[in-house]
Order: sequence, then structure tokens, then C-alpha cells
Amino acid sequence: MGNELAEHDQIISVIKLQSLAWREKQFDRLEPLFAETVVFQDSEGHHLAEGKQACIQSYRDFTGIAKVLAYDEEEPDLVLFAGFVMASYGWRIDYEMNGADFHDEGRDWLALERQAEAWRINWRLSLTLPPGSGR
Repeated sequence: MGNELAEHDQIISVIKLQSLAWREKQFDRLEPLFAETVVFQDSEGHHLAEGKQACIQSYRDFTGIAKVLAYDEEEPDLVLFAGFVMASYGWRIDYEMNGADFHDEGRDWLALERQAEAWRINWRLSLTLPPGSGR
């Protein structure tokens, strides 16, 4: 039980560090959190970014054109398997971009794999929900 709790805490830490790093524009802190072959997808299955550097660049691109006014996310829900885990959490973001204000809500799904004694994000699916649909 103690080992499972430690694994759970390590996984939650990776997810929270990933979220904090991009919001604080500390992109170098994302490096150890992603697998080399990480893929970001949207809800329609399109690959938004492939590979660690491209995925990190996607955060740079967003924060370079958007000013985040507020961000909140739920505690991640984890489903552990042998050597990998699926995580999901809801989020809300308010931001300004090109002089307009936006409010989005959605859910992210992450697949993490144990690699070289550390948990790394291999896949991220981000779903923005229609207004008023809740998380």
C-alpha cells in the first residue's frame, strides 16, 4: 500500500508540475516531464504537436499570444496499470487574446509511463467543452 501511495503522489506531482510550469512560463521545467515521443491531440484526433520540443513549444506559443487571467483545475483522477497510468482532470481558464476575453472549460486526459525511474507524459488529449456544458 505504501508503494502505491508513493507512486500516486509521484504521478500527481508530475501533472501539477506540468500545469504550473507552463503557467509560470518556466518551459525548461517541462523537459523532464515529457517522453521524447509525446503527442498532443485534440478531441477530433488531430495531432496538435508531436515530440517533446514541439509540445513544449505549443505552451510557449499559447502564452506568447494569450494573457492568462485565471486558471483552475480539478484534482486528477488516476487509473493505474502495469507501468502506465491514465489521468484526467477538468479545468477552467480565463484569458485575453488579441484584445478579446475568453472563458473556456474542458477536460484533459494524460497517459503517463514509467521511464528510467520517473513518470513521463506520453500523450495529452485536451477537450474544450461547449459553453454551459460543465466539466
